Amino acid sequence: MTDHLTLQRFSLGEYVLVFDLDRSILTCRARGEGQKKIWGKKLKDVHYVERVLEDAEKYYVACENGEHTGLFLALHRDTGATAWFIPGKSFLQIIYGGYLYLIFIDDREDYFLLKVDREDGRALWHHRVEDDLYEYCFNDGVITLKFGSGLTKSLDLGTGRARVSP
Repeated sequence: MTDHLTLQRFSLGEYVLVFDLDRSILTCRARGEGQKKIWGKKLKDVHYVERVLEDAEKYYVACENGEHTGLFLALHRDTGATAWFIPGKSFLQIIYGGYLYLIFIDDREDYFLLKVDREDGRALWHHRVEDDLYEYCFNDGVITLKFGSGLTKSLDLGTGRARVSP
């Protein structure tokens, strides 16, 4: 019998995603009485699910398997089949303006902000960010990043390039 402490639950609309930490299995169940199983998927080498986002077609699952390692998965909502994935551990996951914005850490422990196409997982641009990022704000085609060092960066959402303030 699986102990409830080894299960992570993510309530998403009419469904619940349940990750069994002991068996590394993600299950999609209907909410409500009986919680009918919709699909199940083995997530090889995944130790923990950090966060789940959703849109009308996919679940986006941020997975961890180490302090600086993981996997970001896009799963079809109806079947659980993998649409695409990005290797690496993501620290920020947000859907804004029809795109995914993710912060990943690489094997050198450098952090990068990526703008990702939700359809195919293609990175449209990336920008290196410092590890002391504490605030971000989307406004007027720009993402403004604030860092503990006092640095503030404004990036153009279309290109990822830094904007110069007038």
